[in-house]
Amino acid sequence: ETPPSPFGAPEELFLHARTLYARTEGSLYRSTDRAATWRLAARLPTLEALDFAIAPSGTIYAATATGVYSSADGVSWSPPEASSVDQAAPKDWIFQLVLVPGGARPDGETVIAGGRRGVWRSTDRGASWKPASRGIAVHFVESLIVIPNPEGTVLGTFGDGLYRIDREGRSWQRLLPQAGFEFPALAVDPHHPGRVYALGQSGAVGVSEDRGNSWVKLAQLRSDAVESFSVDPVHPDALYAGVRDGFGSRGEDVAYKSIDGGAHWTEILGDVLFDVAFEPNRPNVGFRLTASGIDKSTDGGNRWQRLPNLSEQLLGAGAFSILIGSRSGALYVGTENRGVFRSTDSGRTFRRINAGFSPLSGGLYPAVGSLIEDAAGDVYAALPFVGVFRLNPGHGWTAVNAGLPLETFVHLLIADPEIPGLLYAGSLGASVLRLEDR
Repeated sequence: ETPPSPFGAPEELFLHARTLYARTEGSLYRSTDRAATWRLAARLPTLEALDFAIAPSGTIYAATATGVYSSADGVSWSPPEASSVDQAAPKDWIFQLVLVPGGARPDGETVIAGGRRGVWRSTDRGASWKPASRGIAVHFVESLIVIPNPEGTVLGTFGDGLYRIDREGRSWQRLLPQAGFEFPALAVDPHHPGRVYALGQSGAVGVSEDRGNSWVKLAQLRSDAVESFSVDPVHPDALYAGVRDGFGSRGEDVAYKSIDGGAHWTEILGDVLFDVAFEPNRPNVGFRLTASGIDKSTDGGNRWQRLPNLSEQLLGAGAFSILIGSRSGALYVGTENRGVFRSTDSGRTFRRINAGFSPLSGGLYPAVGSLIEDAAGDVYAALPFVGVFRLNPGHGWTAVNAGLPLETFVHLLIADPEIPGLLYAGSLGASVLRLEDR
């Protein structure tokens, strides 16, 4: 049988029962030898499937523009798709399917379908559907953070405000807006469990101790747009903020630092500040990523010096993200078109690690929008519109894109601080997806 075209990436990849599946051009292909060979697993005769999901029971579900179809073998479908598309339910353009195992019966499973009209749920293997859009607002996802508390609380900034959901929650809860903190950038404090900081677009800095229910204003920065906001994971009560003061040609990029939990701020840089990271075992050694390059500090962030000859080492690529591994202490740099580089000597030399990434023409690679680490210390890279990859030391990168809509995935990726392999990804159109990579 014909394998997926080698000249175009499949629309979706996912793993089930140690088998790799690829959806491409409305059909589902299966590989049991790590993508060396492929066989056709499921195809609707006259409809293009926008997504597939395979339940533990073996049932295959297909999302289409006219509803959801199910099949036991990938050949015969219920309802009988060839006779009438009007028989399918729900009456919506369905583009995403997820499965939640368990239920009232031992073989129970819940199917969740996302469509243009909202979210739908079926607990009888697709025979009937009920709406399940509780608390969801269909707007752009601007930021996501996970609070390191027993509930695994997720806070998200959407186009119409701030929302919250817990790890086991069934619906998003919209938090009431508070003056000065509309559409804030959020930063969790790893030194004080449950504490969250917010930086509003107008420069108001605030803190919440109750999972985002209420905010106390701490300071006011000169700002008209927020470019970065973070809490130093090594030094308690140290915060960094990168803002844009003014608009157009009169605008100025400014970076600030606070060493007293956000109460007072000092201007540290007249440039765009993207990120700051310090070595866990040597807290005085840190790196900051700016629009002009990467700087290094050996005194806890008081003084900074540009890394010499960095552009030549990174093959002239601009840096988009940085990360210091908690286990290895290595410095990782994600670039705009050269992949990921790693330094094991505190930034003196770099080596490129791109095995597993698909190259573009001219020896270039997709942009690396962000680099994160999960609770177990595994490193993940988020490539906009390409997907999420996990680094296997000594072997390169492995794609972990099960259920991720690659055509809308940006670089928004966060990790649960307590559960290894539990990640959340944000995409254009307010889709928030959960990945359990274990």
